[in-house]
Amino acid sequence: MPELSWLPFGVGLVLCIAAVWVFFLIYNVIVCSLPRMWIKGWIKRAGMGFCLVLPLVLVIFHGEPWLRPVLTLERFHWIHGALVGVLGVAAVGQALITFRLCRCPRVAAIRSNHTWRAPFQAALRDFDVLRDRKFIRQPRAGTVPEADAEPVPHYRHQILPVKSHTGKLRLTLSPPLKWINQAYDLRVHHFVLALPQLPPAFDGLKVLHLTDGHYGEVLSPKFHRHVLEQGMALEPDLIALTGDFVAGDHLYRQAIDALKELKAPLGVWAVRGNHDFYSEPQIVKYWLEQAGIQVLTNRHVDLERDGQVFRLVGIEHPYVRLRDWTPAVGEPVAPGSPFRLVLAHTPDVVYRLSRLGADLVMCGHTHGGQFRLPLIGPVVYPSLYGRRFDRGFRQIGPTLLYASNGYGLHTFPLRLNCPPEVTLFELRRGSQT
Repeated sequence: MPELSWLPFGVGLVLCIAAVWVFFLIYNVIVCSLPRMWIKGWIKRAGMGFCLVLPLVLVIFHGEPWLRPVLTLERFHWIHGALVGVLGVAAVGQALITFRLCRCPRVAAIRSNHTWRAPFQAALRDFDVLRDRKFIRQPRAGTVPEADAEPVPHYRHQILPVKSHTGKLRLTLSPPLKWINQAYDLRVHHFVLALPQLPPAFDGLKVLHLTDGHYGEVLSPKFHRHVLEQGMALEPDLIALTGDFVAGDHLYRQAIDALKELKAPLGVWAVRGNHDFYSEPQIVKYWLEQAGIQVLTNRHVDLERDGQVFRLVGIEHPYVRLRDWTPAVGEPVAPGSPFRLVLAHTPDVVYRLSRLGADLVMCGHTHGGQFRLPLIGPVVYPSLYGRRFDRGFRQIGPTLLYASNGYGLHTFPLRLNCPPEVTLFELRRGSQT
């Protein structure tokens, strides 16, 4: 039988595709959950290097005795078995994801959902402020910015001017990417939820949820102001912030200053995210508190109205490890248990919260995938559960989870089929249908 000339090329191409798929799987499911940024960076560079070197190895050594049987299928090799296994797992997993994307399951708790666009026109000149040394100046440790304030903690990193007109910004703010980039195509969601455990005194409570701002060089500083204006126009009773306030630019004060206009009758409450802990979490917390934003680090507060209790819980696990969850969340569901709204950065904690009887969980972290392909779904899914909680509502036992797209960006200033969002939840007491 004559050898088919295209066979080595085809087998090599399939090997490269399988290697890239394995890299994305390991990076998204495992590496993104690691607690140290330098470990993530090292593994990411090693994995990307392997994916780039593999095609060169296949081309240069395709005729070698140790590689030829693999590429020409002369006899069965263990690499062929591994390849079939990887492609089989990938195909089955993708089929399940595609089925879920097409099915659009209905959430019984949603009474109504109104969504409208609030686009923002970004320009390169918006980023010039990040080069202003007066704007980015680093406060001196030990100084007191306001009367009765705590002294500023010591910064471990020196803040430097940010390159405001980087190549990736020029690329994404110019045609043709500008026409498909949804980074500034803001969506405002207003959900009315029927929750039978909600105390009557809190019927009609409006909660504004914002997450994953990632203040820094990849997103226009003016867009942050636009997002907050849209959120405050909804007149919320309580504001929930679920982390990742900063990026990698160490602009902690500037990131929190952008949130200072957030005000609500029942307060502004926050938990920190993985990027806040990758940088300097104690300084992020300091500026949040200086802005009047209360940080819930694995604890709860009880809000009372007419003698009825609404429990607000903040979970920063796994970044601040939590062994005994009961003091933070409360006892599992029992007669007389208060309604529990949980703020968490990552959706990975939802199963533990469901066992403890949490009623509603708001989170971010996944950015909705940031890049979503038709019928394939998110390309990026930093969760131990893969793409299970990429965005939107999920019902897990007694717990209703909402994973937001967030309004910021990480690494690359581009969103595809995954616009940023501001979300208002209007909580109503009533049965679910």
